[in-house]
Amino acid sequence: LTAARRLVASWLRLAQEHASSAGKSLLELLGMRAFWRALWLSCCLLFVSKQWGDMDQLLPPFLERNYGEDVPIFLIHSLNMWIGMFGPSLAAALTMHLEAFEVMLPGLWVMALSPAWLAFDPSVEAVVCWIVFLSLGEVLWSPRLSAWIASVAPEGREGAFLALLSMKSLITTIPSTALNGWMNAVLNPNCPSCRDERTGHFCSELVRLNGTFDGCSPPGLGIHHACVGDEHSGSMVARRYADGSGLECPSTCQQCPGWEGDAKLMWTIVLLSSISSPVMVQLSLKYLRDS
Repeated sequence: LTAARRLVASWLRLAQEHASSAGKSLLELLGMRAFWRALWLSCCLLFVSKQWGDMDQLLPPFLERNYGEDVPIFLIHSLNMWIGMFGPSLAAALTMHLEAFEVMLPGLWVMALSPAWLAFDPSVEAVVCWIVFLSLGEVLWSPRLSAWIASVAPEGREGAFLALLSMKSLITTIPSTALNGWMNAVLNPNCPSCRDERTGHFCSELVRLNGTFDGCSPPGLGIHHACVGDEHSGSMVARRYADGSGLECPSTCQQCPGWEGDAKLMWTIVLLSSISSPVMVQLSLKYLRDS
């Protein structure tokens, strides 16, 4: 028992010493002008960095609800991965002789303006342009950001700088996700009345359930009408194909009676919030360069 107490006491002393050392190190960092310059730049970039979350939270429901389930959503999404895989090495080779902000600012503007394609004309083609230009801007500024932070950090404290600055992402994730959730709910809502309540697919989709296909199709194909009906969207029961052969089956939320969305406004909000990042960096460039 005595040995256990001594062991616990030694652990507590060791933990206290480490806590005291970490506290002193943190206070030293907070007293450095370089730390506040790096923190301010990181805060400026929060708005343009939000586009990475938009790719995951806004893009899939936008494409699926507006253009149907046949759109290759994640193939389009993967363009960012492929450009991010090969682009940084090429960008570094072409820009290594330039000062950090001479590379970062153009990259920030390219990425910040990339949602303009969708704000002007929301479409599948505009999404492709958004992802491509977002990725091109990203490979210019994102790698140089880490290098710049490391260059202004005191020697031997680069890891502490990067770790402390990364904590801001934990704080900003919640409001960013909440905003995207609101935009999905209000500006790009779902349309459950035009989906099969058992599978979530649009009524036009044929889904195999218990060995048989369920969905909505013209009579004569031997397929059961399971999706469109009074329990889903009564206003669709009277709607017919042009030849009068059967019920009309929606393949997108845009075709669903009563559905309303405002994709232009949603992407305009993304655009305006992103533009604020390079504007703030441009206005504080003298401070960031410490000149």
